[in-house]
Amino acid sequence: MIDILGFKRLLILAVLLGFNVVLGGAVYLYMSPELVNKENQLRMLRSASSSVQADIDKIRIEFEQFEEQRVQFDSYKDDGFFVQQNRREIVDLLKAVQEKSGVVAAKVSVSPAVVEDNAEAEKAMHKILKSQVAVKLEALDDKDIFHYLSLINETFPGHISLESIIFKRNSEVNGTILRAVAGGRNFPLVVSDIVLVWRTMVPESQLILEGGER
Repeated sequence: MIDILGFKRLLILAVLLGFNVVLGGAVYLYMSPELVNKENQLRMLRSASSSVQADIDKIRIEFEQFEEQRVQFDSYKDDGFFVQQNRREIVDLLKAVQEKSGVVAAKVSVSPAVVEDNAEAEKAMHKILKSQVAVKLEALDDKDIFHYLSLINETFPGHISLESIIFKRNSEVNGTILRAVAGGRNFPLVVSDIVLVWRTMVPESQLILEGGER
């Protein structure tokens, strides 16, 4: 081979080969740490990107929850939940409900408001006011009593819940009663005792109970 290539050419090839080996080694020694560094930087960027995406997802969820809570808050506000309780207004409201419902008679008793312990309300510096509403109804038919309750649910300010309801027949249907009903008399055949609980929420600074007590 030396005869074919010549000694000088072979020497030049050997030098070039050695130079390439040295150059390749130098490049490897330089690029290897650089490659590791770049890979580390890439992992850091990916981690940062994932963190940013997680923050974006969290903000989006919190915004959606805020929108839902805002809508719910506006609904409660429109329903009169954030108001000071006024028993006289409620008695007048229940008189109007009685007239619309068709019940024969209604005897209503609204207890003075008391403060109900509620940790979530206290965090917001608010107080829950609770009153018991006792109603004794007389009606021709039990459907009138259910209509009465439906009207209360639609018109009552704040939150109203049904605690108990008891029905009993006032008298047996007979010819005399049927003639009275046919003659236009609202003869009560059903009596019902109902207990409701009325709740509203007010800021602590606006809390005024009966007697001026805060």
